[in-house]
Amino acid sequence: MIRAARSDDAPEIANVHVNAWREAYKGLLPDGFLDGLPLSYKRRLAMWQEMIGSPEGHGIFVAESEKHGVIGFASVGPPRDDEFKTSGELTTLYLLKAYQKRGLGAALMKAGFAALQRDGYASAYCWVLGGNDTIDFYKHNGARLLPESEKVEEIGGAKAPHLVCFWDSLQI
Repeated sequence: MIRAARSDDAPEIANVHVNAWREAYKGLLPDGFLDGLPLSYKRRLAMWQEMIGSPEGHGIFVAESEKHGVIGFASVGPPRDDEFKTSGELTTLYLLKAYQKRGLGAALMKAGFAALQRDGYASAYCWVLGGNDTIDFYKHNGARLLPESEKVEEIGGAKAPHLVCFWDSLQI
């Protein structure tokens, strides 16, 4: 089931955030950094508690399993990058590996894109770590890669290229 996030979801969202990072970025980011992520659970929890309670909190959605609770989440909002100032941003989309390839990621994205449409956006973008399998998922769901928008950040002591996936339409 996909639904809007509630404040009491913050602990489960933080847990998914940390564990999905480990799953998604294995081999892309240093193992030592990924192994240390449980230590950042408290920071993720504080971040999600604040975000869900903020005015932008209406753009946070969870995928929920009856048996396991929150198993994925997505968040959307206004663009953080000047070059995309007329597009909404898909800021996060994480789903635990055991629940992937079931349509839940696309359903989370659709919920987020519907929120962006209500906010007046007609297109969207997101940053994705280069080499990440998620790029294929985004392309399969209507995105195109904008390699000219690449930026390199340092994460865990490694240089990590980030690419932009762009949706010309929020109708996926």
